[in-house]
Amino acid sequence: MATPFEVEDLFQYQRIMSMECSPASEMVACTVETVNKESDSYGCAIWLYPTRPGEQPPRQLTAGTALDTAPMWSADGERIAFLSSRSGGAPQPFVIRHDGGEARQLSFFAMGAVSVSWSPSGDRLLVTANVPIEEDDYQGQSGPLEDGGPEVVWQLPYKSDNGGYALRQRSHLFALDLASGNTTQLTRGSFNVEQAQWAPDGQSIVYARTRSARAAHRSDIWTMRADGFAPRQLTDKIGTGSAPSVSSDGRWLACLGGADEGDARLRLWLIDRQDDSVRRLCPSLELAPECMLRWSDDSRSLYLISARRGLQEVGRVSVPDGEYSKVAGELEHVRGLARSASRLVYLAESLSSPNQLYSCDLDGGNGAQITALNPWWNERTLPEVSLRQFDVPDGQGGTEQIEGWLMRPPDATGPGPLLVNAHGGPSSYTLLAFTSHVYWHVLCSRGWSILSLNAVGSSSYEDSFAERLRGHWGELDLPQHLAAIETLRNEKLTDERIAIAGKSYGGYLASWAIGNSDWFRAAVISAPIINLEAHYGNSDSGYYSDPYEMLGEPTEQRDTYRRLSPLPYLPSARTPTLILQGKDDQRCCIGQSEELFVAMMRNSTVPVEMVLYPGGNHHFYESGLPSFRRDVNSRLIRWLERYIAEPVEQAQG
Repeated sequence: MATPFEVEDLFQYQRIMSMECSPASEMVACTVETVNKESDSYGCAIWLYPTRPGEQPPRQLTAGTALDTAPMWSADGERIAFLSSRSGGAPQPFVIRHDGGEARQLSFFAMGAVSVSWSPSGDRLLVTANVPIEEDDYQGQSGPLEDGGPEVVWQLPYKSDNGGYALRQRSHLFALDLASGNTTQLTRGSFNVEQAQWAPDGQSIVYARTRSARAAHRSDIWTMRADGFAPRQLTDKIGTGSAPSVSSDGRWLACLGGADEGDARLRLWLIDRQDDSVRRLCPSLELAPECMLRWSDDSRSLYLISARRGLQEVGRVSVPDGEYSKVAGELEHVRGLARSASRLVYLAESLSSPNQLYSCDLDGGNGAQITALNPWWNERTLPEVSLRQFDVPDGQGGTEQIEGWLMRPPDATGPGPLLVNAHGGPSSYTLLAFTSHVYWHVLCSRGWSILSLNAVGSSSYEDSFAERLRGHWGELDLPQHLAAIETLRNEKLTDERIAIAGKSYGGYLASWAIGNSDWFRAAVISAPIINLEAHYGNSDSGYYSDPYEMLGEPTEQRDTYRRLSPLPYLPSARTPTLILQGKDDQRCCIGQSEELFVAMMRNSTVPVEMVLYPGGNHHFYESGLPSFRRDVNSRLIRWLERYIAEPVEQAQG
């Protein structure tokens, strides 16, 4: 007999974090994260699976008592390099044979390693590691920086979400000789290396690195000789170049990047290494945030993860003409991609199924599920899930159709309470990961419906659909949400018991909604944007993302920043509101939630409560302490259930 979902299920959810296929056999190495409830922490183990299920049993390669991450196979398929916290402190590079045995630590980086990549010859590793800032990189006048000392700021960005103050160290490239353990630093300077790989011939290295000084939030693609000499910049017009990948024949270099500064949508770019020309490949294509680029053996195709109409699928783009075709994916989000000699392996999840590994032939045929994680999921009462279309106002005097996910209790017979969940971004779309909103499944088990729309401003649709919201946050997308709610009312799927929740931009829209409508009996607002002028200055990314969204700097568009800030409208709010905030969030900082709390406490009489999570960053729902994640989901559910029965007019005091 099926049992309902509970918040405690997050403690037994196994999550696949990364994967890589062996170049010499049909095996895939993946990392599986587990939760240790007793220690309130996470473990991560490396597992080996055959790309064709049933050929041999899966095998756990590392114990998972530490965080073992980022497995990378050597060219001969005999060894796997990975990062691990098992030695205590920051992650360090290790290597282990594919058939097991003791893992060997290869070197020690005092501030930790970030990534590893094999040389084609298999005798060296390319390691991205953190190093202390060098004397000639420091631009201040008050002496060198010391741990625990003053945090001097002389450039943007100077902080990052999940990293805090960011000017005490840089990330640079090292060549690590496996035989001797000796390391050679290949890059130096006032920039950070973000991704890197050897070219297939082993003679050069391609990498993404940030710019310096006032544009250090942007990154470009560079190349250099394998010994670190003759660095050369390949791009300068891409908004943010990342994830460089060289074709098998060395002719092409593909990378990801936004078309404009501040635009969060990822595009595909192609660099011809014969003449260094750079162009956007398949201009209509948008890529998923988790996109990985995998070349075909003949260098005439790229396999990748595309974002299309709110879904993420495996796609193939021909090179150099840029023709796109779908390879695999249904009503789900593909979040990882690897390639063996004859198979594609991808990670996918949906609102109806937990994350699993799947594989298919290179043309998409002979698909199969590889893993069988989270068997407890099949014992739960699963919701009815549909991807709906709604007729809504387009903000230009007409109407248009938008899409949205509707989750319903499987045994629902009439109208019930509805939670409207606004997604982040706004250049994003509804996330389908269980870890992002455990409370969805729990509420469905308790008789609620969940509606999450991809309203105007959402990415993965036409460019004009996303760009129309710029300079009109809240003004265009809130009416679309209200229209979709009215449709569900007319269909007798819900009644007046409507609540709203959202995080990041979703928190913005929920704040805008309670200040500009009286439709919602309860609200849960997480990590919001309340004051756009303040967000511009105190967010780790506001100073370049907000001018893109608001069509200019605050000095140029001050009226727009003020008109679209929810703060002035909050005195009109009559909705009981719970505010959830990670204290160390540098994306939508604590000050935004504090302004929301104070404004509502001083200007209304409705119940309002703010909960702060120490150490929590912008992603405290998904990756915070397990005990905090339990508290977030439990507290949210209690708040909604407490206030949903009371009409707004009576929800005072």
